Order: sequence, then C-alpha cells, then structure tokens
Amino acid sequence: MDADNHGGLAQTLGGRLHTLDAALRGRNEPEARAIAAFLESQPTIDTANLQSILRDAKNMNRLYRIPAAHSDIVTAGTWADGRDIILDAHRGLLVRLMKSFAGDATTETAD
Repeated sequence: MDADNHGGLAQTLGGRLHTLDAALRGRNEPEARAIAAFLESQPTIDTANLQSILRDAKNMNRLYRIPAAHSDIVTAGTWADGRDIILDAHRGLLVRLMKSFAGDATTETAD
C-alpha cells in the first residue's frame, strides 16, 4: 500500500470525508470502525454535530474545493465563499469542528 492510497481510498479530502461518513453510519470499513470506536470512547464529542459538519464539508468540497483544484482558476468571489465556509469565525467548518470535540457544539449549518 503506497503513501497515497490507504485501504483503496485516496488520501484526498473527499476520501477522508467518505471515511468519516462511514464511521458515523456504522459501516464495516476498517478505518471507519477505528474512527467510530474512538468517537464512541469520547463522551464530549458531539457526533450529531459531526454529521451536520460532514454534510456541509461534502458540499464545500463539491462546490468549491474540487472546482478550485481541478478546473481553471475560479473567480475571486467563489474562492472567498469557499474560504468563508471553512474559516468564518462564527459558523465556519473549522470553528464548528472544534466545538464538536469540545462538547460545546452548535448544529448551525453554513449557507
């Protein structure tokens, strides 16, 4: 198994989102089982909020990250919108993710 391919899934954002999705859905993939076991062992992790974040992260990947990485240069507005979905200080994916692991989560979703 090479460094770019673990268990058949490429080490891409989409691949990692798939693994987290599989873990949250209780799928039988080895990496997903390991992640699910970890999540279950941590009572302060808000898995319901992780599911909401996962949905928004998949949308961000599809609408912004993939076009920015695999097509011509995206517009400044598209780039800024994608950046805000991740880094907005109040409702960005990063803030929401950190709150999920702190047990202080909100389920507000990105626009």
